[in-house]
Amino acid sequence: MEELGTYVNLFRKFTEWEWYKDVPVKTLFLHCLIRANYRAQKYKGRTIERGSFVTSRKNLSLETGLTEQQVRTALGKLVDTKEITRKTTNKETVISVVNYDKYQPNRLSKDQSINQQDNQQATNEQPTNNQQITINQPQYNKDNKYNKENNLLSNINSLPVSPFPDVEKQLEEKEQEQQKLYGTPIIELYEERFNRLLSQRELQIICQWKEEYDDKLLRYAFREMLVQDKNSVDYVDRILLDWKKRGLTAEQYEGGER
Repeated sequence: MEELGTYVNLFRKFTEWEWYKDVPVKTLFLHCLIRANYRAQKYKGRTIERGSFVTSRKNLSLETGLTEQQVRTALGKLVDTKEITRKTTNKETVISVVNYDKYQPNRLSKDQSINQQDNQQATNEQPTNNQQITINQPQYNKDNKYNKENNLLSNINSLPVSPFPDVEKQLEEKEQEQQKLYGTPIIELYEERFNRLLSQRELQIICQWKEEYDDKLLRYAFREMLVQDKNSVDYVDRILLDWKKRGLTAEQYEGGER
């Protein structure tokens, strides 16, 4: 029996794709199509959906033979043209192929649809002498549905309920925010926030920051940018310059000074 997900669809029109002649971008995109989950899978306690997969820039480089810089540039282009999306954490990146069903049809759903059509056709073609049985069937289905709903409600009511769900959710979100803020390379934080690659000028500014400021202070300045809902390296540069003039340290920031 053929295993689901053993191939992807590529039409000849793919040669008209805007990145077709850009070898690194084409290589990486095809690799993403092949690596993406063809059905949802569990990974470290969470679900990675169909059309997505967990990776890192280093792994993509090793798997494709591209340099990490080529991977970085190719990812940026694919994100810009909405071929993929990516979510970066402190340890890995989740890449999702947009419109994944175009390349990997959901055959399971298709087969289920065909089976439903076949069953409907078979029901419609039953002999007349079975009509009495068919007439009585809805009442059975109705009772059966009623029982299923009761069982479902019973199962829901028996689930343990946390006395402080909102607080627990806030703590979990806070922990994830802290892990991302402190664990992700500073450049990746900005690229994910801006949803694009940084310009050469922006990279030079950040490299200069690394020489002048404490790493914690750089991340706190990034946090201030998020709080003010800004998307500007220059905005952060002004924050850092102000802190430098006032002699503000990371410890003072943690103590509540701004």
